[in-house]
Amino acid sequence: MCRFPCEAARLESERRGGARDELGGVACLMPAPVSSLKHERDHMGPQSDEREVRPPSGELGPFALVARLAEESPMSVWRAIDRRTGAPVILKRLDRVNATAAALERLRREYEVLTRVQGPGVIEVIDLETVAGDLVMVLVDSGGESLARRLQRGSLAIDEALEIASRLAEILARVHDLGYVHGDVNPNNVVIRAPLEVELIDFDFAFERRRGRALGDAWAGTLAYLAPEQTGRTTTPVDHRADLYSLGATLFEVVSGRPPFASTRAADLLRDHVATRPASLTALRDDVPASLAELVDKLLAKDPDERYSSAAGLLWDLVECRRRLHNGEREPFPLGTRGRAVELHAGLIGREEELFRLQDTWRRVVRERRGEVALVRGPRGIGKSALTAALARRVTSAWWGRGACEADAGELAPSVLYEALRDLCRQALTLGPAELAALASRCARRLGAERHVLEDMIPELRALLGAVERRPASSPELPRRARGDAAIVALLAAFADERPICLELDRLQRADDESIAL
Repeated sequence: MCRFPCEAARLESERRGGARDELGGVACLMPAPVSSLKHERDHMGPQSDEREVRPPSGELGPFALVARLAEESPMSVWRAIDRRTGAPVILKRLDRVNATAAALERLRREYEVLTRVQGPGVIEVIDLETVAGDLVMVLVDSGGESLARRLQRGSLAIDEALEIASRLAEILARVHDLGYVHGDVNPNNVVIRAPLEVELIDFDFAFERRRGRALGDAWAGTLAYLAPEQTGRTTTPVDHRADLYSLGATLFEVVSGRPPFASTRAADLLRDHVATRPASLTALRDDVPASLAELVDKLLAKDPDERYSSAAGLLWDLVECRRRLHNGEREPFPLGTRGRAVELHAGLIGREEELFRLQDTWRRVVRERRGEVALVRGPRGIGKSALTAALARRVTSAWWGRGACEADAGELAPSVLYEALRDLCRQALTLGPAELAALASRCARRLGAERHVLEDMIPELRALLGAVERRPASSPELPRRARGDAAIVALLAAFADERPICLELDRLQRADDESIAL
């Protein structure tokens, strides 16, 4: 692996040098300018009572206790203020008198998992410490309310439901890529804040994919949202697709106002998850698009092989559902055709030095606010994709777009950039209304009339900006290719106004000279 400034001549020399290596995982880095935790749980499902109980004692070590959110001996959950910093926090406290060795291990394991999956959409963990003899996990209290509490006021609008589901799919995709399964996705474990920011909490049932389900749990999770393979009544191994079933059950309730199965008896719920087909959402609500109903049916398939293979693939279809909803298109479309399967692997082996250099490059780009190119070169199968995937898991608060050259040098070669830009636009369509409107405004302003040069190659851009009357090109004397290049740069600049961009361009040895220059 080598790093060098973005110079077309250098990249061309690598491409033309006759070597048999492939140029994969080229990360084009563009800087941006300066510019709760689950409440008391009954395994049958969310509770209707989320009262905050005032504490009998006003302090716990350095923490001023504000309210007790939940209690299930030996665990209690508190809202508190850290008097050392003045920051609001959530405390998960294990009573030293009643805590068993298994309970202590569960809390330690949850803390370890949280430290490894920290990032956008996951509750932020601060510390695990002993306070007054009790083991206490300290988490950031970011406010908001649980999705379960929001649903007490009724089901959500279809667009709002799709946005929440898209954000959950995006969070789960990252958690799964990091090698973990949440194990208990349900409305109590989803926190929402205006404008529809989503946070996944409570990782006490989480486990590593390669090790299987958490030990000691006959059935682990909240029963109303439990995947069939989590019930212990099938021989199917539990993997990341169990989270997708639970997300499907959650989305079912968000849209319909009730879980897929309404029984209050545990035995009935276990049987229903394994053997009963839930009602179609179209039979429960008139305004549900057929494509959304089919998507939820796919998530709730009894056989994991019939569900989505990854949260990333689910995200593609959720974004498409939302696009069609905005455009008034109600016809269903083929599901599960995009995205990728999550591979079970032991991690990146023997590439720590290269990964460190890539991370160092990224940090420098963000710090100095200038673009660079990092070239990852090697023969097929050596691990280039694994290396760039490892970098992607460590790059947070940034846009990450991926494209690959599918053709030899020629007019189709620029598709590598268009594919990366399509990826960025799809991510943008999952933003909240305010963020989406701000980004669309920046894109429209920077692109001007040249937006139409890109819309044929990037249909998601049309969904992002909305349909407007075509205007004459601002520079009609320029060739269409040159205008397209200028429009690409303008679009990237609009995205980079908000946060840095990392473009992963694969199989770049196939690109033509003009694409290399761009």
